[in-house]
Amino acid sequence: MKRLQWPWQRVRNPNRLVVACTEDTFAYVEASIDLRRPYVIKRCGLERRGADSAPAFARRIKALMLPIKDVIAVLPLDRTQILQIETPTVPPEEIKAAARWRIKDMVEAHLDDLTIDVMRLGDGRSRTIQHLYVIAVVNSAINETNALLNAAGMELAVIDICETAQRNLQNAFAEAQGQREGATAALMVHESKCLLTISANDEMFYTRRLEWDETVFGHQPDDAARATATPAYGQGVLSQQTLESVDMVDYSVEVPEFGTAHDTPRLVIELQRSFDVWERSWPDLPLSLLTVHAGAGSASLASIIKRDLGLPVEPMDISTLFSGLDGEAVTAEVLEACVPLLGALLRHEARKL
Repeated sequence: MKRLQWPWQRVRNPNRLVVACTEDTFAYVEASIDLRRPYVIKRCGLERRGADSAPAFARRIKALMLPIKDVIAVLPLDRTQILQIETPTVPPEEIKAAARWRIKDMVEAHLDDLTIDVMRLGDGRSRTIQHLYVIAVVNSAINETNALLNAAGMELAVIDICETAQRNLQNAFAEAQGQREGATAALMVHESKCLLTISANDEMFYTRRLEWDETVFGHQPDDAARATATPAYGQGVLSQQTLESVDMVDYSVEVPEFGTAHDTPRLVIELQRSFDVWERSWPDLPLSLLTVHAGAGSASLASIIKRDLGLPVEPMDISTLFSGLDGEAVTAEVLEACVPLLGALLRHEARKL
């Protein structure tokens, strides 16, 4: 198989196809990325395998006549893990091997069953202890994606993960608002999880995965819907690490004393805990904004969080960065599947440790 790139390596083609797929689902966004904003979304959609055989599903995808070269794939959140470690004191060419050894007790899967890469945490500003992100991906997730794309006549070129895709999206919003160098946060709902990222100066400093529960809106989900709902990407195969940064963890921190168990959603409490830790760890980078995406509930969620946290909070207005997502064919289901892919369109330059 052709050697794959990771999203912090250079991608030059301005016309891009980003997908997220498993054996049973295929979400895609085709766009033209140039110097103009809003960027033009040419097509997007969500295909479900249903009763089709694997070859029939691949033929249906091939019939969409999507670009076949330089395809970018965003892996499902539950098929990846991003871990934080102290930067090993080894020569640069040995960092990946050292990181692989360092995380051997932090993952459930055998190291031989994982693809590992590393990425610098933050923007390189001076710290007593420097840290790296270690990205661990189950090989089967890459194999599933590659097999489906190959069967559909497409060539997988770049692998991305939800954290870096979301970082790119929030950085684009920050730049559009003149806050590129300041710290901003983003919260996006992925099925049963929320993904929180904090970035500054185009780099990711912090990430954490939180449980999502629609009771945050003050109502219980419909019991029938809950009983029949199935995750779009199946069950996770990697353990969930609480992604508080290593030098930020403070296990003595109690739940903030605000609200009550009846009027403050658990999600908001966990966000407050993360932001409290952030303020202590990066006092020179105060948070200026939190953007949230929860589909049709984005505005409501932003209002709830703003009420309890007092932080400037806004729903993600995707239309400021992308055009073409408001057509009749773009249903709520399609939009929910495609929005997490948009950030993978936005990285142009090479990234370094």
